[in-house]
Amino acid sequence: MRLRSGFRGVPVALAVLFSSCAGGPAGKDPVSRVPMVKGDDVTSATTPGDANHREVVRIRGVKLGNLFQLLEEDSVLLVDVRPAFFFRLGHIPGAVSLSLKNFEAGFKSFRQDLDEALTSGRKVVIYCADEDCPDSLTTARKLARMGYSTSVYRGGWKEWRSAGL
Repeated sequence: MRLRSGFRGVPVALAVLFSSCAGGPAGKDPVSRVPMVKGDDVTSATTPGDANHREVVRIRGVKLGNLFQLLEEDSVLLVDVRPAFFFRLGHIPGAVSLSLKNFEAGFKSFRQDLDEALTSGRKVVIYCADEDCPDSLTTARKLARMGYSTSVYRGGWKEWRSAGL
C-alpha cells in the first residue's frame, strides 16, 4: 500500500515533463543544436539583389557566464519560451514569457518590446527548459525568418537553477 501511494504522482509528473517542450528532445534532431563555437552561427537566407536587403540574420549561442553579464549590464531582452505554466512556477529574473505554443498570438504584443530592445542595442536571448528542449531554437528560427537576429541560451532554466542563480 505504501509503495503504491508513492507512485501516484509519477505518471502526472512524467506527462508534465514530456510536454514541457513542444518538439521533444533535441537529441533526435541534430539540426536543432545551437552552435556554441564563436563564428559558427546559424544564418538565415537573404537575397543579395533584393532592394530591401538587410544584414544577414544570425542565431548565436550564449553561455551562462555571458548571460549573467548581460543581465547585470541590463543589456538583454530575455525571452522564456517554455509553456506559461512553467514560467509562472519560476523563470530567470527579468525574462518575459513568449511560449512557442502561443507564438503567433503572443508575438503581436511582444513585437514592440523586441523592436525597442534592438533599437536600444540590447541583445535578444531566448531560452527553454534545458539543452534538450528545441523550443528556443525553433522560436529563434521563426524570429530569424522575420528578420531578427537572436541568441539562444542552451542551458535554459535547468542550468540557471543548478547554478544557484
